[in-house]
Amino acid sequence: KAPTPRGTTDFDLSAEGLRAWVSTPTDVMASDGRYRDEVLSSWTPSPNAIDYVIYRNTSSVDSGATVIGNTTGTSFDDTTARPGVTYTYWVCGINNSGYSSGFSLPDTGRRATTPAPPDPALTNRSALRMTDFQMAPTVMPLGSIPSLFSVRMLNTGPTATSAWVTLTAHLAPGGVFGARDNTSMGSVKHYVSLLAGQSVDILLSKAERKSLQVPHATPLGTYTVFLQSTTPDARGTNSIIQLNQKIQVVPSRLATREDFDGDGTSDLVMYEEGSGRWLVRASATGRDTTFYCGGPGYQPLSGDFDGDGIFDPMVYAQASGHWITLLSGSLYARITIDNFGGPDYVPVAGDFDGDGVSDPAIYHTETGLWTALLSGQRYAPATAALGGAGYMPVAGDFDGDGISDPAVYQTETGLWIVLLSGQQYAPVTATLGGLGYVPVIGDFDGDGISDPAVFQEATGLWLTLLSGQTYSPAAINFHLPQFQVGQFRFLPVAGYFDGDDISDPTIYPVGDGIWHAHLSRSRYQLIQISFGGGDYQPVNN
Repeated sequence: KAPTPRGTTDFDLSAEGLRAWVSTPTDVMASDGRYRDEVLSSWTPSPNAIDYVIYRNTSSVDSGATVIGNTTGTSFDDTTARPGVTYTYWVCGINNSGYSSGFSLPDTGRRATTPAPPDPALTNRSALRMTDFQMAPTVMPLGSIPSLFSVRMLNTGPTATSAWVTLTAHLAPGGVFGARDNTSMGSVKHYVSLLAGQSVDILLSKAERKSLQVPHATPLGTYTVFLQSTTPDARGTNSIIQLNQKIQVVPSRLATREDFDGDGTSDLVMYEEGSGRWLVRASATGRDTTFYCGGPGYQPLSGDFDGDGIFDPMVYAQASGHWITLLSGSLYARITIDNFGGPDYVPVAGDFDGDGVSDPAIYHTETGLWTALLSGQRYAPATAALGGAGYMPVAGDFDGDGISDPAVYQTETGLWIVLLSGQQYAPVTATLGGLGYVPVIGDFDGDGISDPAVFQEATGLWLTLLSGQTYSPAAINFHLPQFQVGQFRFLPVAGYFDGDDISDPTIYPVGDGIWHAHLSRSRYQLIQISFGGGDYQPVNN
């Protein structure tokens, strides 16, 4: 409008606008003196937020709060907090347009103060006893760390006691503590100060749990877990407790695929792109589960993206570079990533930093540029150049160090190139396959190291180079079902479907709904399983 001698004119121009609304994160909780090395904040995710910014202040006034970090997850480790200082924390959500929500409701948190040395007059170490030892998961791959580790420490003496306590976890294949075949997972120190009859629950943070690892040289099998508590100046052992459940040590999770129930055996997993519907048949119970994640234009992949020992569904939209995953360790909370990838990029999943958590990665089909978001480095991007036009990306643990190695397969010549993380990413090459073959990754000899393999759809022939046999070639002639020529497209799958440590070569005719698997435990006897059909395709990274 404009003023005139006779009044105001009508509206001349107009425009419409809408601010992108972002919901505020809720249930913010900060740890109160639980950890000596950090303050852990967590919250309930916002439905339309793709990133979260964490604010901190020494007072309860948000106007003076400063940004201390951001994350795409629902928790944040504040390792810069000073011991003895109580902080107030807020969280804001950010959507894919860059708009921010308002501040969440605050919560206070603090680091544990470093205690003084134990008072000799109060120290009665022999009175310290452990109860309620808990460790998860019960299936642990080589090189993995526990997702949960807790124990209750009790003062059974008549007087107060205080001491530094060292907790050491031992794996005992024969169920006998102290035997020569025991393997140590590592140790963690904790300060304990208790009145007579008092107890305290010790729950290890992720940083502390990283000191407890299944060594890569541990023989595969079933183990009893013993927890030993000692003090620096005590003679012998103060207390020993045994985990109620035995654990199973399996090959690196990098070789174990599609384990959605955490039992160490691959599950049958299907995805229908038109609807975004997933079907999972759990090996532990035989029950079928269905849920939705994805839809038209989204490609399926899976991995353990939260480090709880259970695989999580993930999808990637190549047109937009949009990712969606449902995290099993957070009650299948929906997490998204925007603008990571695009039309010339294909998705890859693997643990590229060896922290036991799968990392999303992309591969540029023309230039061969790899980019991975490393979970162990707060999802900082890492890049490598390998491949290019005519190559297909694959990932596996080809040197057995617990870290995924980027690799490519040249479809025309069968040339494989692998960058080995255990050898400072030195490239190694091999030739296997060629025209008409597609690459497959699995551990086909049970040594915990990924083996390159190829499948020829026209003949049903599998070829692999076995790492445990100096990469000698091995062949499996898969007898294809007697269908009419061209009636079905055969897709190869490699998984641990019979519960042993060797990948089982499997094929799925798209549209038929019958899985055909050669089980290694049964001398590669063929079995058939009805599961799927229609437009469903198997998920096999």
